[in-house]
Amino acid sequence: MSLSVNRLLGLSIVGGATLSLFTSLRFSFFGLGELLIIFSFFLTNFSRIPPINLSNYPFTIFWAVYITASLMGAFLNLTILNNQTGTTAKMSLDLFAYIFIFATAFTLEANINQKSINPWQLLKGFIILSSIILTILLLISFYTPSLLGLALMYDETSFAPLVTNVHQITMFYIILPFLCIGILMKEYEIYPEQNSIFKTILLLTLFCTTIYMALTAQATKAVVGFWLGVACLFLFYFISKSGIILRSLIIYSLIICIVFIFYYFDLLRIFSDFFVDADGIDGARAHLYGGALNLISESPILGRGPGGHIWKGELYWDVHQTFLTAFIQAGIIGFVSLMLLIYRFARDIFNESIFLASMAPLAIYALGGDILRRLPVWILLILIMYAVRHVRLESYKKTDNTPHQMTTFNT
Repeated sequence: MSLSVNRLLGLSIVGGATLSLFTSLRFSFFGLGELLIIFSFFLTNFSRIPPINLSNYPFTIFWAVYITASLMGAFLNLTILNNQTGTTAKMSLDLFAYIFIFATAFTLEANINQKSINPWQLLKGFIILSSIILTILLLISFYTPSLLGLALMYDETSFAPLVTNVHQITMFYIILPFLCIGILMKEYEIYPEQNSIFKTILLLTLFCTTIYMALTAQATKAVVGFWLGVACLFLFYFISKSGIILRSLIIYSLIICIVFIFYYFDLLRIFSDFFVDADGIDGARAHLYGGALNLISESPILGRGPGGHIWKGELYWDVHQTFLTAFIQAGIIGFVSLMLLIYRFARDIFNESIFLASMAPLAIYALGGDILRRLPVWILLILIMYAVRHVRLESYKKTDNTPHQMTTFNT
């Protein structure tokens, strides 16, 4: 089989996305995964790029707006504001990550729009390859806590292979069970003739191993995110499969339950106590969030630029909360552009229960951490949105073909 440019492009993206999960394999800013992503950028046929607009390039345009707004905020912070915050080193680190994600988003969207790559095949390849590698590393971790001097476990309790921070990988593998089973179901629905026993057994096996990873994760955000995803999956599935009367009853019952819970339970105190317990003894997150709100009130329009801006101890810290980070760094412009992108993403995958539910764990990580710099997360989001569009179009084609063929026969 000849290796065409498009096939090489797809392999580079899947391999680069998978390897970028493992931050311990990087040398400074770069690793093999990032180099493969750069390689895929140069494989892009720039002469065939479709017109750039919000419909075709939502992620690219978001990052262009966000980087521009954050640079304007950085200029304001470094030249005009009296209470200058942050450091140029941290600003450069964040800015470099954002520009790299911007270039990656452009590469993916440009090639998807010109049909050089199939987003469904890319998503399937990314999920299967990453799940296989994580499964192999999980099996190795049963016998040894490290591989070639690189840690496979965090505090000897939580599976966190080849990463410098446990959350860098847990935020990804708690999503995998949903995506593995979602891909299997969609394959049987859209491409039944292409399925095989081997593929089915492989995806079911990966579903089981990734479920094990998710259930044994020790990080609070991972535990909360995974079970919220499970709850959302059942809720979305029953709503999508119900008729309008039953759907209305489910939504009405859900509203009644929420009102009942709010009326009879002091949720504010419960959430506050949970936050304090999860925050630890020193209350670091409470300090960071409070400092973030103060900085937002001082510079709400343009923000203060990339990097950490909350002073704690002897360092400037990141906020560890995605939406507050966007507001601090890029002001109201960056925050609103992020919310519009989330709205567009949710609208595009709204009818796919499993894929929509798989985003619940990531939402928890966005609320309790910073996902703006996580390249694999953005690759996953882009592939999910365009893959759902692709399979929806394939489903429409099959639906439209059936009545057309019947009409021709009857004529």
